Amino acid sequence: MLTTELKKHADAISSVVISPDGKYMASGGKDTIIRLWKIENDQFTPLRELTGHTDAINTLAFSADNKYLASGSKDNTIIVWGIETGEMLNTVKNYTQPILAVAFSPDGKYMASSSWDNAVKLWSCETGECVKTLLGHTDWVRTITFSRDSKYLVSGSSDKTIKLWSPEKGECIKTLSAHTQAVLCVCFSPDGKYIASGSMDNTVKIWSAEKLIILNNLQGHTQPVSGLTFLPDGKHLISGSEDMSIRCWSTDKGKCIKILNYGNKISALAALPDGKHVASGSADGMLQIWTIETGSFIRSLPGHSNWVKSLVFSPDGKIIASGSHDNMIKLWSAEKNAFMKNIEGHADSVMSVSFSKDGKSLVSGADDKSVRVWNTETGECIKILRGHTESVQCACFSNDGKLIASASGDKTVKIWSVEKWECIKTLPDHAQPVGAVAFSPDGQYLASAGNDNNIILWNADNFAFSKALKGHVGWIKTLAWSPDSKFLASGGNDMTARLWSIPLSKCQQIYKGHSRWVLAVAFSTDGKIIATAGADNMIKIWKPTSDQCLKTIISDKDNHQDGIETSMMPKSTWDTSYMKKKINAVKALAFSPDGYLASGGEDNMLKLWSLAELLT
Repeated sequence: MLTTELKKHADAISSVVISPDGKYMASGGKDTIIRLWKIENDQFTPLRELTGHTDAINTLAFSADNKYLASGSKDNTIIVWGIETGEMLNTVKNYTQPILAVAFSPDGKYMASSSWDNAVKLWSCETGECVKTLLGHTDWVRTITFSRDSKYLVSGSSDKTIKLWSPEKGECIKTLSAHTQAVLCVCFSPDGKYIASGSMDNTVKIWSAEKLIILNNLQGHTQPVSGLTFLPDGKHLISGSEDMSIRCWSTDKGKCIKILNYGNKISALAALPDGKHVASGSADGMLQIWTIETGSFIRSLPGHSNWVKSLVFSPDGKIIASGSHDNMIKLWSAEKNAFMKNIEGHADSVMSVSFSKDGKSLVSGADDKSVRVWNTETGECIKILRGHTESVQCACFSNDGKLIASASGDKTVKIWSVEKWECIKTLPDHAQPVGAVAFSPDGQYLASAGNDNNIILWNADNFAFSKALKGHVGWIKTLAWSPDSKFLASGGNDMTARLWSIPLSKCQQIYKGHSRWVLAVAFSTDGKIIATAGADNMIKIWKPTSDQCLKTIISDKDNHQDGIETSMMPKSTWDTSYMKKKINAVKALAFSPDGYLASGGEDNMLKLWSLAELLT
């Protein structure tokens, strides 16, 4: 059963580790970001993101005292981080090739590391100096681990061998040769009696740490074994493989007693100290938490798992809310570029999200025909407003926060009293489903638009019909007011966006250039820029008073996965997809007060762009 959702990695995960005290989990991979979670009462709370590496993170390790985290990267560096502060405490730049493995000795004396140079280096945790170099492997050293008493170090290599070392003497005690391909992972049992190894030859081998002989050859995986971890009792060994399965083995009997199947390659494993759960990372960027006894998949740590339909910045620009076809609302920190919390309750796709002017409340509309009001700080649902008989396509607060307007597929616009939590007016003048509704910033008008190709302006004081704006020759999907309320922008399936002069009641400008439906329009907070987005996977930047396009951003599948659109680099990218699939439409836009543009769409991604960089 899935009980918690958090942000996922944007690419394959290479390492997942649990701190010795079981209070923290860290993950890292190709997206260069380390994600740190606090574990408490079986809950995984995002603590912080650690950024500093410039290429893929290959390996992670916690120190025995739970105070430090070491990371090794393809950028040829090792970084040591403070867990409590997230600060970068030390950077090892002695390498000229990618780091493949790091490990702390349990006694706190050494940090070990390995690279493409075929060597294992031991670093003093006290001075940060390299004190020993262990030579003997003839190919990359892919994995290293210390015994619990710190007397031994085990390494596994692409040369198909495992070596047992004395860290104090800096000598190789024994070379173990049994695998027929590269050794990808090794680990000691908690009591130090066993060494386990996993290989590209698809096998797991259990060795006697005392006699240094094979006790069991575990066969069953059909692809390389990429992760190994003993459970705390030492009686069970967990293996993960590129064959998309996790296997639980009896250490004594050498038999597989449980198989856990997942939908993508398993790339990393870590056991929780409770002995009941295992964390795994996979090639799709997902983190999973499993219950070993039942084999059930109980937690996943992604972002949105379906199209992002709506985006909005809080009035102070610090928070982004996103609504999705996965029925979820998510809050993101625009300052920290990080996921904050999930807001759950809707039973169908969330079509619209909007903040109150004070930022304390959020209103949402969904395909479940309901309007919901949420406490932004706690994520709790304050009220559910029911009355529409079809999907609620859009909902928003009035400028004074006293009213909510909602637009629906039932061809109506409803006005709700926030004080009484009841519908006080139904506006039935549209002949087709209504897809967009917006209050003017000056509080004078409410605008609505839909599939009848018309925009209707209502007097906001009594909601009497004021005027109709006609010109679109197809459904109108989106509306946005200029900050001064003098203009209204609209976009529709006639592939145009239009700028309407409210005082003149006429179309002032037609923006052409999209090759498919225009699904989103937005004004910058100073009113000097309009952004449009559509089903053609384009975001276009315009001057309001000119039909000249200042910038066009075109995205394709590969660029989205890399967080790059044409030659432009977004400030941040949150990859929120379960599957990497080519779906193109950009369906949501929002400007922040400090000059950033957020976009979201059918590729399940939320992106944050610097407007200044876009226009230079």
